Amino acid sequence: MGASKNDTFKGTNLLNALKLMYYTLLLCFVKNHKSMGHNEVHKAYRELIKGMQKDFDGVLTLFAVKEDVRGRGLGKALLSKLSTYYSEHNTNRIYLYTDHTCNYGFYEHMGFQRLKEKRVNVLRENKESKLDVYLYGFNINNE
Repeated sequence: MGASKNDTFKGTNLLNALKLMYYTLLLCFVKNHKSMGHNEVHKAYRELIKGMQKDFDGVLTLFAVKEDVRGRGLGKALLSKLSTYYSEHNTNRIYLYTDHTCNYGFYEHMGFQRLKEKRVNVLRENKESKLDVYLYGFNINNE
């Protein structure tokens, strides 16, 4: 899921918000992914992007490929389609948030630049742990 500031369909943000809520809830109940610290993570996101909001005109909200189909070019194809969407809406620079538990290496391989990172305390699987959250930026026209 992604969004462009230049997308004239006003329902895009609402649709993305609903999808994000659905997938967030799904992640909370799949594979014993019991976690707390949602507020801390979102606070870290706000701190990471602070002062940089105007540097971006789009966002990649959710991007996931099942582990068992990774390495087959599906993520690259999805990112290409998303880049086409952004280009069609005159979006030049996007950002995304991710963390060390996700496949952040894919973003680096595809040319995303890690801009900032922050460590937060979370409760995962009933154990307190550290979560490294990252802010990445990507120039659409420089794929």
